[in-house]
Order: sequence, then structure tokens, then C-alpha cells
Amino acid sequence: MEILEAKWIPSDTKILQTGNVAYNGSLHLLVDKIPEVVFKKMGDYLYGENEGYVRLYHYQKGTTRGFAGRTITLDLEGFGEMDFVGSLWDPMGPLPDNIPKFFSVGITEDPEDMERGNTFMAGKITWDLAKSTFDSIPEDGKVEISRGIL
Repeated sequence: MEILEAKWIPSDTKILQTGNVAYNGSLHLLVDKIPEVVFKKMGDYLYGENEGYVRLYHYQKGTTRGFAGRTITLDLEGFGEMDFVGSLWDPMGPLPDNIPKFFSVGITEDPEDMERGNTFMAGKITWDLAKSTFDSIPEDGKVEISRGIL
């Protein structure tokens, strides 16, 4: 996954990140291709990472209302493709220590989305990729972002 463009979009309201950390904006990425991931079971979580792109679900056995009851098919390490019907949730709150640190982003493969500044898919990237991405954004593009957040 090559990052073609990165923008920090300031916000008057705080943007909540997983882990209950709020920032004064959001990071938007234009990439050449969003990679597929293979998920690993990590306790009650399913974690996948490829080329710095992260996907994470909280698995809650016996529930049927996660993501409005949608069927989500994941490639699970050691099992292949598996269907989950309403038992996957977007993780909220503090995460277990065994889940690698990540940063939530808006991500797209479409340059027109980046130009408009909307129609992004919610995504996550590794903490290391987030740090290097912030370093690549010119100072005038960071507006109110503090280098101390990463």
C-alpha cells in the first residue's frame, strides 16, 4: 500500500479514536490500493495487518446485532474464509495489551474523494506508519496538530 497523499483535516470538535483518545482533527489518506488482510484471533479480537493497513473486530459470541446483523466474511489464519453474522463489532474503549497500537484514518483509493474531502472509508494504520505519515505532512498542513500526539 503506497500512500499517494496525506492530509490532516482540522476539526472544531474532537475526533474520537479507538482507545478513547480524542484529537482535534483526522488524518485522510489517498492510497494506490487498500490491501487484503488475513486475520489472527487474539482473545476476543480479530486482528489483521498488511503493509501498515490494519483491520480489527471485536468478536462477541452469541450476538446477532453487530454491524446491523450483516454477514462479514473474513480470511482467518488457520481456518480460511469464515462468515460472521452479527457477532463482529467495532472495538470501543481500551484494548488489551496484545493488540498492536494503531491510528484511525479516513482512507480512499479515489483521487476525487481526496479532492472533495469526503466519502472516505474508515480505516486504521499501524502506529509506525502513522508516525512516518505525520512526518511527511508539511508543517503548514498540520494547522493545529501537535507533534506530541504520536
